Amino acid sequence: MRKRGYTLVEIIIVFAVLGVLSAAAYSLISQGKDAAESVDVRAQLTGGARTAMTEIVRDLSETNTSTVSTDASDLVPYFTDPLNGETHQVLVFASARGDPSVSPGEDGVHADNDYVHLDSDYRPVWRSVIIYCTYVTPEGIQQLRKYVSYDNAYSADGMFPFSLTSVSATAINLQKGDGTSLVIARNTGAARANYIAYKDAAITGADFTISNSLMKINLYLSKLELPTKGGTRTLAITLTGSVVMRNK
Repeated sequence: MRKRGYTLVEIIIVFAVLGVLSAAAYSLISQGKDAAESVDVRAQLTGGARTAMTEIVRDLSETNTSTVSTDASDLVPYFTDPLNGETHQVLVFASARGDPSVSPGEDGVHADNDYVHLDSDYRPVWRSVIIYCTYVTPEGIQQLRKYVSYDNAYSADGMFPFSLTSVSATAINLQKGDGTSLVIARNTGAARANYIAYKDAAITGADFTISNSLMKINLYLSKLELPTKGGTRTLAITLTGSVVMRNK
């Protein structure tokens, strides 16, 4: 009995079925890769930012509204960044934490001076100033950076709040309560969150809003993804937090 071969129609059908299966398999693999990339990008966005939020809340819980620098409208001051033309805020306030590099500490006992100084009435004794401000790295990544300046003179009455003089591409310029200047180099400090995203004139990358002793904090982050199917996609995340500052 002579064996019968495949007809052209049958071969076409087989190839068509294989094509459909291959396309389905590729789609599943591509979707899985896209999902994995999204998880990775989300982790990059939220990892440092969540730590930053925790640190900002801790720092603010140890100060009070009388030390927070505000503008004429009692808002955390804004500036137009010459690095990218965007509008951002500069958060400046007093801290009762001393310089951890001093050994022994200011009390002559503690080797690590990074603790909160309180007087006999449990009121903070200001030992430093903390600044949170955005900075664009040479690679184009916008960061939220924390700057700390230590000075025993900060414990003097009337030193805070500082007034913001200006923010240039290289420096944050502040005026102390005694009329002297404090200049912070913007390329110093420590990065606390990467991929800070400017949204519009009303919503900056790091938004700080004061209401009585309550500070509300929003961190907006954004990063481009590159899906396997081509084109670009932006992953945007908003982290929110709030803290009640000391009332004495």
